[in-house]
Amino acid sequence: MNYRIINKKGKYNVILIHGLFATSGYWLSYLDLFRDFKLLIFEIDYLDFSSFEEKIKTFEKIIKNEFNNNVDYIFSHSLGTIIANNISDNIFKFSFEICPIYCSTRVFNTKFANIIVEKSNSLYSVDIVENILLQIDKQVDLYKKKQKKSSFRIVFIPDNDIYFKYQNSSISSSVVFKGDHFDIKNALFEALKFIK
Repeated sequence: MNYRIINKKGKYNVILIHGLFATSGYWLSYLDLFRDFKLLIFEIDYLDFSSFEEKIKTFEKIIKNEFNNNVDYIFSHSLGTIIANNISDNIFKFSFEICPIYCSTRVFNTKFANIIVEKSNSLYSVDIVENILLQIDKQVDLYKKKQKKSSFRIVFIPDNDIYFKYQNSSISSSVVFKGDHFDIKNALFEALKFIK
């Protein structure tokens, strides 16, 4: 798994975890919000279909090597929230999990696949995206049962997500933000209020 560290002299150790069909570049338009933080940004290949358990072990190894298991904040999006939700509570102070897949159900599957194809500039066909989603769903279902609730985690639910329906009853602490599954800037603003 690849990763990069940005702003090594930042005040806080922060991890950024992107979602499925995204890359570490997903965070580029939000980097100005994190200018005071030392960032560990992961490049995750979710399409290798290895288990989330393996990915989580790899994450924790990198976190130990780079941050000596001393993470202030984790920011994760969509499928990345499963990884964030399963990182040991002993490693970080607070996790902000945006559009969490572990407590949601996807609706409008074909519409979601179409938007992924559109956003990826036709790297994938709708059929391929739908097949990948089916493969990922099998692993996600396993982790829905393992969801961790703690006072160290806050879930951010968009007020306008037409692709996912969230089950609030399974969430210990949540904030509704103005945005959708792909526009998370307001969620980040809300999360950063907790830090200041």
